[in-house]
Amino acid sequence: MICEYLEQVAEGAIPLLDINSAPRFMKSMLVSVFWPVWMWTAHPEMRFLFPSYAKPLALKHSRDRRKLLLSDWYRSNFPDVRLSDDDNTQAAFSNTAQGAMRATSVGGSVTGFGADTIVIDDLINPAQADSEAERTTGLRWYDESLSTRHNDKKNGRTVIVEQRTHLEDLTGHVVAQGGWAHLSLPAEFQRRTVYVFPRSARQVVCEEGDVLWRDREDKPQLEAARQRLGSYAYSAQYLQEPVPRGGALFREEWLHRTYREPPAHFDKLIISLDTAFKTGESADYSAAVVIGQLAEPDRTHEPGYYVLRAWRGRLPFNQLKRSVVALAAEFNPDEVLVEDAASGQSLIQELKTDTVLPVKAVKVDADKFSRASAVTPMFESGRVFFPEIAGWLEPLTSELLAFPAAPHDDLVDALVHGLNHLRHVRDQAREWIKLLARQGASRPTPGPSLTAYEQARLRAEEAERICPVCLKPVLIIVNEKHICEGSRHYHSACYGKPLAPVKRVA
Repeated sequence: MICEYLEQVAEGAIPLLDINSAPRFMKSMLVSVFWPVWMWTAHPEMRFLFPSYAKPLALKHSRDRRKLLLSDWYRSNFPDVRLSDDDNTQAAFSNTAQGAMRATSVGGSVTGFGADTIVIDDLINPAQADSEAERTTGLRWYDESLSTRHNDKKNGRTVIVEQRTHLEDLTGHVVAQGGWAHLSLPAEFQRRTVYVFPRSARQVVCEEGDVLWRDREDKPQLEAARQRLGSYAYSAQYLQEPVPRGGALFREEWLHRTYREPPAHFDKLIISLDTAFKTGESADYSAAVVIGQLAEPDRTHEPGYYVLRAWRGRLPFNQLKRSVVALAAEFNPDEVLVEDAASGQSLIQELKTDTVLPVKAVKVDADKFSRASAVTPMFESGRVFFPEIAGWLEPLTSELLAFPAAPHDDLVDALVHGLNHLRHVRDQAREWIKLLARQGASRPTPGPSLTAYEQARLRAEEAERICPVCLKPVLIIVNEKHICEGSRHYHSACYGKPLAPVKRVA
């Protein structure tokens, strides 16, 4: 099949990358077979190592590469690439320019063989991905043996081709470490996705609902696959987004609200931190999320909560402190929120002593799941916005969709802290209103027990308690169910609906 396909390419019958004309042209054939053989046409000295989860799979790809190299078409077009007679087997072969290709499997010996490029094709068997023992075996072999086999430790390359099978598969493992370029190609797009080619800067835009390869699997076939596999396996294998069995708290459709450029000004901007004690590879991350709150719509932005940056890392305390200061210098926040517990207490004390940052200690009075559940209406109503393109989106959305079963939830914790704080901002005047309501007062008025500042805020609040959707009063005093967002009060039934048009006086 490979030779027939390339012969058609050579004759001009089909373009090299016309995947719709090659029915079985899949990611493994492209990356594990065609690409390394093509690389030898310009760099025959390159040495490749090809590990897979099982020896039969590794041997299949090796035989395909060897068959292509020995084909009449390849030898006539690239006569300088010749295999050595003394090193030419199904699993390993070299060429006369000292280039080599070697196939192996998890647990196989790689001692004594160095590679310029390592191409990993499915390190974990999809049928065994739910086994923690199997995953641990594969990941440990990668960390302790495979990752050390580059000839050039600085410039060596590793390419991973994987069908996602679990949150803690190899892709999840390396993406969490950082420093990787992650290309995810779902069978159908759940949100608008923009792919940017790194050299040419050419963009390919896939809209929500688009199908990746319609000629191979269209909507009815994908739906049949969903019914056959179930939502868990389908989400992992077809959408490349593994989620825990039983579902997650944050739903995919809630994360599609995006912006190209953030608002120029926010009513409030905060940095929310979730800090960790230790910095080892298995320890939790320290995380920071920057959120801007827009209370009133501007010309191009809806009111809501704009996530401007998300960061996580395992840093010693002094480096963490410097990172927070640098982040604050970039965004100039109104508040820097730090959980008043564990390692956060030291950071609070240091920042208050050595900087002028507006640090605010945040007390946590509920478990993680309860805190996260409290902000889900903000996501569901479409009031949380994410940028269209950002390098930090992948770990943040992965944590959100996997919560509470993800191996790490530090970014979620930081985001939830910040959103809960913005949602619960209350001044003393508002608390005074509630107190009087509990005492049975029909209409509280500023009294001598309130400071001048509190009285002014109370008067302003009384004037603002008109629902901007239905333009009817929100009766806080009689404890009518409502939602407060910035300076606005919405009836619960109105929240998330279009705002009433503003009447202008001629």
